Amino acid sequence: MEKYIITIDAGTSNTRAFLFDSKKRLLAEQKRSVGVRHTAIDGSNNRLKAAVRDCLLDLLAEKSTDFTRVEKIIASGMITSNLGLAEIPHITAPCGVKELAAANRELLLDDVSPVPICFIPGVKNFNAGSMEDLEFMDIMRGEETESCALAAGYASGKPMLFVLPGSHTKFASVDGQGRITGFLSAIGGELLAAITTNTILSDAVHSGYVKSGEYDKEAVLMGYDMAKKAGLSRACFSIRVMNLFVNRSAAQAENFLLGAVLHADLYALFHSGLTPGNEDTAIIIAGKPPFEQALKDCILHENSRLNVKCHPAGSIPLSAQGALLVADELGI
Repeated sequence: MEKYIITIDAGTSNTRAFLFDSKKRLLAEQKRSVGVRHTAIDGSNNRLKAAVRDCLLDLLAEKSTDFTRVEKIIASGMITSNLGLAEIPHITAPCGVKELAAANRELLLDDVSPVPICFIPGVKNFNAGSMEDLEFMDIMRGEETESCALAAGYASGKPMLFVLPGSHTKFASVDGQGRITGFLSAIGGELLAAITTNTILSDAVHSGYVKSGEYDKEAVLMGYDMAKKAGLSRACFSIRVMNLFVNRSAAQAENFLLGAVLHADLYALFHSGLTPGNEDTAIIIAGKPPFEQALKDCILHENSRLNVKCHPAGSIPLSAQGALLVADELGI
């Protein structure tokens, strides 16, 4: 009788679940626009529980089956935080698939699923906790499975740097064994959203982001250079001046703003210990266009000798691919 594996990726705003057969082939997927932000707002994780439960039930309904055919459910992301379904302590880098599998927690949540759920822990840089260590302290939940998937896909026996853009962009360094050795987080995505929708610049950018087909490398690099020279605040106000006195379109303003915000994130990267010392070290960017391309262009603008690649999107998200690697490590 065919057995199924389900992976769950719950983040800040969305929850996604994927159904795989015993050969790890994707059969169905479900998504709900509910995440841990709703737990923070409500003071309860009931909405998140309902979203996960509904995703599981609808996945099984698509295949006209039930929980008796489910061999394992594996969850990652913010679902393992104090705002999720089960708070699982971060493990300390360096770590890879083997360490994540060893530290997983299997819990039965009767009001979510009759099958126990394996929760993959997040990762932290190290165990220090003083203010003097603040610059080097960092955490991730969800990006560890994405990093493991990328490490497996680009396995070369050499160190690599992964760039995972989003609301919170992560820069993750992995060693030749594919283990996460350190990482850096920045909130450029949230800054971009806040500036775009809640400042005087909303008019200039028409309250929107750079759209596919409207990417403008020149404008992105202009914004990047302005922020590098005068700071993010001044670069942002320059968009207001541009809107009043220079014949520029909303799309150009959006690209300019994107470049300015990316400079803030990349400044952190280039002033950290994560920047590859060897220019042959691959930097892999795994995100959505046009932000992925903008990051690549800005990194190469800073240092044209770096080896930067954009990861092509696949039918199976990286988070699910990483969860399946953990399942393999667990012997599933």
